[in-house]
Amino acid sequence: MKFLSITITFRSQLMNQAALYLLATFFFTQCLSQPVYSDLKKTAYSLHPDSSATAQPFPAFTGRTLKNKVRIRLQPNLEAPILRESNKGDLWIVVGESDDFYALATPEDLKGYVFRTYVLDNTIEGNRVNVRLEPNLEAPIIAQLQTGDKVDGQISALNNKWLEIIPPASTHFYIAKEYIEKIGNADLKASLNHKRKEGVSLLESTLTQSQQEFLKPWNQINLEKINDNLSKIINNYSDFPEIQSRARELLATIQEDYLQKKIYYLENLSTHAEQLHTHNKTLSSKVALQEQRIAELEQANQPELLSNSPVASSSHIVDRMSAWLPVENQLYETWAEMHDNQPISAYYEDQWQQASTIKGVIQLYDRSVRNKPGDFVLLNPATQLPMAYLYSTQVNLQNYLGRDITLKASPRDNNDFAYPAFFVLSIE
Repeated sequence: MKFLSITITFRSQLMNQAALYLLATFFFTQCLSQPVYSDLKKTAYSLHPDSSATAQPFPAFTGRTLKNKVRIRLQPNLEAPILRESNKGDLWIVVGESDDFYALATPEDLKGYVFRTYVLDNTIEGNRVNVRLEPNLEAPIIAQLQTGDKVDGQISALNNKWLEIIPPASTHFYIAKEYIEKIGNADLKASLNHKRKEGVSLLESTLTQSQQEFLKPWNQINLEKINDNLSKIINNYSDFPEIQSRARELLATIQEDYLQKKIYYLENLSTHAEQLHTHNKTLSSKVALQEQRIAELEQANQPELLSNSPVASSSHIVDRMSAWLPVENQLYETWAEMHDNQPISAYYEDQWQQASTIKGVIQLYDRSVRNKPGDFVLLNPATQLPMAYLYSTQVNLQNYLGRDITLKASPRDNNDFAYPAFFVLSIE
């Protein structure tokens, strides 16, 4: 009986174990046949955790930075490495959000770097290949590439073990939401960038044009086109306050420079007018002394003039020379405008450099005609035919009538008369 009881007990335990095994098997089978639901998000390695956080597609837009020195980070948290700083007015394409941060599309000027070992025929060979911010292993990771991904790059000039590439489109950077404002859809950035380039180009060309204008004498400067360009920038480029500010600064500078140029020109003109007046006064005194000397000589010696023309009185000689002073003054003023308003003495030095040496016999030219190019003519000694018209405010040519002389003379306008005209600087 004892043996039978043990046997029954043992069989009972076996049956219980078998029942438990069958029950566990049934429960496990049921679990495998039903979907398992979980509130946990899918945990895959990602540098940009917001990429799958939003069920609905994020409506990309153009954003503009509101302040200066706003930090752009590699991940959406305040401890993440800083890519760069953004200044007020900078434009970005916002492609997503993560908590208090917006995700930004990769800037156009940003380059990524991949170790060349993982690239064969512009194709990635390896999984989770890091794209770094700089061509070294210590640089921050900004994206990852997978086997088969295509890349188009060039060997880095900084480190030839790395390939410089355009970062993949999935590369995002982050800015705090409070420092950026929405100004339009994603296409607006390209349009505004084009307009910005136009504004910068117009501003730079206007600056160059103003610099060229200020090389001229004040009375030749023309600022009409320059002022029109700057007004256009100030009125039409309100989306770019930094360009407007530069245009206002340039306009203020131009106005100040123009005023200073005008003051300098007028001061020099006044100084030169005084010098010209003094020169003419001195010249008139010399002429008067010469006429007095001539009168004395005529009275003492009563010379016989070789010219058949009547000899003019002393007053006529003075008038004859003085009559050409306005012509010479006008020629000087025109010359001074092109020579930084140098004094009249410099003008006659320049005339001396251009002067010619000519020979002949001086004869009075007293015909009463308009615009005659001189009061005297120079005759060919051999043929007694006219060769040139002469006048002077520095040499009294009346003293040399009928004489065969050599003179230093600078060319003048002959007013379409038959022979060339000269201003006599000296007689040798």
